[in-house]
Amino acid sequence: MGDLAVLADGTRVNWSTTGLFRISCGEIAEQWFSSDELRLAQQVGAIPDPMGLSATPAAASTPMASGTPASGCSPANAGDNEALVRRLYDEVYNERNLDLVDELHAENHIHHYPSGRLGEPGDDAHQERLGEWLDDLPDMRMTVEAVVAEGD
Repeated sequence: MGDLAVLADGTRVNWSTTGLFRISCGEIAEQWFSSDELRLAQQVGAIPDPMGLSATPAAASTPMASGTPASGCSPANAGDNEALVRRLYDEVYNERNLDLVDELHAENHIHHYPSGRLGEPGDDAHQERLGEWLDDLPDMRMTVEAVVAEGD
């Protein structure tokens, strides 16, 4: 996905993020994100960019999730899973509708960051941090550039 934000001085910054989701019973059970934070830091002048590389999009990598569908629910198809993730980006991240977080995520959802897991399964740390992040970057827009989906 491509993330875009506008800083207070009007500077537009753009960086790449890779998101990986494990979906179970029609809800996001786990998610991993890996962002090109070096490119972002170079664009905002926090660190030098001697070769001008921050102007070139970079691909991020992330570990593969694994898991088996939970018992007691119907298997989802790839289209349903893609629609769920697109809803997260469109309605939660871009429209700032945090009320949907609980609906789209499983009760024991785990959110992984490159620096480690945020909070414990089922707590509100992810939703609280997400609200702070969206408040800090009110002009940020996320664009889903590609989706690879499978069923349960």
